[in-house]
Amino acid sequence: MLPKIKYVIALLFCLTVTWGCESHLEKAEKYGKEGKIAEAIKEYELALEGKGGKEATDICLRIVDLYLGEDTVKAIYWCQETVRHAPRESTPYIRLAEIFSGKDEVDSALWYYSKAQGFTSDEAEKEKISSLIEGLDFRKAKKIGTFQACIEFAKKYPHSKYKEQAQELAFHIVKSKPTVEKVKKFLEVFSDSKNVDEVKKIGKDLEKRRIAEKVNRIHKDTTAGELHPPDGTDENLPGGKVKIDTENDTQYLLRVYYVGPETLSVFFQPRQTKTIELSGGNYQVAAEVDNPTVNPFKGTHAYKEGWSYTSRFYITIGY
Repeated sequence: MLPKIKYVIALLFCLTVTWGCESHLEKAEKYGKEGKIAEAIKEYELALEGKGGKEATDICLRIVDLYLGEDTVKAIYWCQETVRHAPRESTPYIRLAEIFSGKDEVDSALWYYSKAQGFTSDEAEKEKISSLIEGLDFRKAKKIGTFQACIEFAKKYPHSKYKEQAQELAFHIVKSKPTVEKVKKFLEVFSDSKNVDEVKKIGKDLEKRRIAEKVNRIHKDTTAGELHPPDGTDENLPGGKVKIDTENDTQYLLRVYYVGPETLSVFFQPRQTKTIELSGGNYQVAAEVDNPTVNPFKGTHAYKEGWSYTSRFYITIGY
């Protein structure tokens, strides 16, 4: 009879242990519904004793959910405990991403969402995570607040729902701190923006300013040679225009600048001839070649409306 008694006692002990664990879970659920967070967590912790695998993972996640919004540090700790029990489960990484997103620690949130995406096989969950990552990437670009951050976001997500907001942010940066490179990039990446025309105008104004600065610098250069006024004839050209047949009679790349009623620069290949059209009026003219040993040239020329001119650029070697 003795062995039988031992068996009965052992069976009763197992049943008692099992009943006790279930009781802790039941109590935890009850306390949770009643809003008694501390009591619920204590019961979950008791229920967790001796558990592993999916059971431990589920209990840890329930503890995490109770700590969310109450104690971020402990919520993170229990997320990490969940990861310890189930290192390839996506849910704890999603919870961690949500926590760090709420703390505005965008890089950490992005890292955890990326980990979660790699551990899920559910396509719907993957798509949801991708959307959340996109939103965080935009938040990061906005937080950084630089033109380059906007460009990188737009190139990464060309069809993003945040594209218009990225365009507006980039546009305000171009408008407040314009550069030729910013204008070029904006028109390349945001070619369908409603602000394209205004950005093009900003680009033209920048180019005019650059040309004016170049001409002013050459005109102040005491080593610059003098450009002879071009020969002209009255051809009664329409619209008050002036035509200048210009020849680059050098072996170098040539650029000629005009600042007056219009502002422009014209580029010539070696030995190339072009016809330039301008509005009539007084112009500051400057020219330079791509050889630093050759001095630039400068001049102030008056072009009569309707006239046609010829101009030839050549290099004289002095001794």
